[in-house]
Amino acid sequence: MFDNVLSVAVQVLILFILIAVGFVCRKVKILDDRAVSGMASLVLYVVTPANIINAFHREFRADLLRGLLLSFLAAFLTFGVACILAKFLIREKDEDKRSVLRFAASLPNAGYMGIPLQTAILGDIGVFYCAAYIGMFHMYTWSYGVSLLDKEKGGVQLKKILLSPCIIAIFIGLVLFFLPVSLPNIILSPIKSLASLATPVPMIIIGYYLAGSSFKSIFGSANTYVAAFVKMICSPIVALV
Repeated sequence: MFDNVLSVAVQVLILFILIAVGFVCRKVKILDDRAVSGMASLVLYVVTPANIINAFHREFRADLLRGLLLSFLAAFLTFGVACILAKFLIREKDEDKRSVLRFAASLPNAGYMGIPLQTAILGDIGVFYCAAYIGMFHMYTWSYGVSLLDKEKGGVQLKKILLSPCIIAIFIGLVLFFLPVSLPNIILSPIKSLASLATPVPMIIIGYYLAGSSFKSIFGSANTYVAAFVKMICSPIVALV
């Protein structure tokens, strides 16, 4: 038990060191906004999809399928309860701020931090189950999220959901998982190399943006704490239950 806790603590410490690297890179001007924007696009369109495909590239097993379906259900319920709580608990007077806070509270993009953490602690199998959460995140984002942030469009943005890089990667991964096929090494090797960037690059990006954040403005509003409570306390409890 202690060894497991120690192993997790070491992996989390490694993530914080990578975040610190990004923090320092901004302070000493090694990185700028343009470079980090490009890195973020690389993570979204290349690294994360490669990591998902790599995680699904495994032999089909019924227990893995059951676990994946349970992960989808857990993600659906967690997001749903969080959306309801955010709607009733966050009462910011300014409509735009209220929408942003409700979005942030109910739809945290845990894929950005979650995939590196899952990769570091659980390896490919962690990413395999995390893909269910990411898929559900995109479904909620382009339906409920759009209705919050874009009153004119509203509704379900099906095209945005289906064309999301992560959703496409999940579909490809599911095909590889269900069919008795294996990618040739000349294709699989580059995918694995790209997947290996899923931990360091996002952490450096997070550190970079933390270095430019105004913590006083972030924690100055009472509704910010309510949003954080829904996001960091309520949602994990629902997921555990």
